[in-house]
Amino acid sequence: MPHTDEELATLATLLHNLPIENDGMTVAELDGFVAGLLVCPEMIMPSEWLPVVWGDDVVETFRDEEHLKITLNAVMDHYNRIAKLLASSPDDYQALFGVDPNSDDILWEPWVVHLPHQTKQRRKQ
Repeated sequence: MPHTDEELATLATLLHNLPIENDGMTVAELDGFVAGLLVCPEMIMPSEWLPVVWGDDVVETFRDEEHLKITLNAVMDHYNRIAKLLASSPDDYQALFGVDPNSDDILWEPWVVHLPHQTKQRRKQ
């Protein structure tokens, strides 16, 4: 089942509100990153990849435990939706690309920017 516009807007807001100094992911980056995680031959545990989503730990990432819980749930919901979709009907998966507001060009680069990270994770082990 695809995300609703409201769910995507909530996820985008939660990611956008993470400290800019930490250089966390956008929804498009997260979507590509999660798709890459899910097509890896080995399962990569959330404890390994979630720090990449939040970004560098330059400043405190979450205001409090509730903020962490809400953000973590939204990210894991996104992960689980993509996992179910890729497992049941992969042809129905549609990447979340942004659109340039000035030119209406599709912004695919943010979607692929973190794809190499998964293979680097596996090579380290």
